[in-house]
Amino acid sequence: MTMLQARTYLGEADLQPIADFLNFCESVDQLDEGTSVGELREEFGSPEFDPTHDLRIWEDQDGAMIGFAQLWIPRNGDVADGFLWSKTHPEHRDGMLDGEIIAWGEERMRD
Repeated sequence: MTMLQARTYLGEADLQPIADFLNFCESVDQLDEGTSVGELREEFGSPEFDPTHDLRIWEDQDGAMIGFAQLWIPRNGDVADGFLWSKTHPEHRDGMLDGEIIAWGEERMRD
C-alpha cells in the first residue's frame, strides 16, 4: 500500500515539478492540457486565486508527486461555489487518491 502525504504549495520551487507532473499526465491522457512554468506562474498569481489554500500536492513515501489539485472559488456573489480540477498519476488511478482529493476539495469549500 502506498503511503500518501498531502502538502501545500511551496511557491516558485514547485512550479517546475508541477509542470513536469501535469505534462507527464498529459502525455498519457492526451487531453490537450499541457502547461509551462510561465503559464502556471501566471495562473497561480491571479488575484482571484489563493495558491496557499486552494492548491494541494500529494506525494508518495519517496517524495514523488502523484496527485495535484486546485480549487477555484469565485470570491463574489451570494452563492458559494467552486471548481475542483485535479490530476492523478496514471499508476495511482485506483480511486483511493481521487477520493482524498475530492475530500480535500469538499473540506476547503466548507472553510
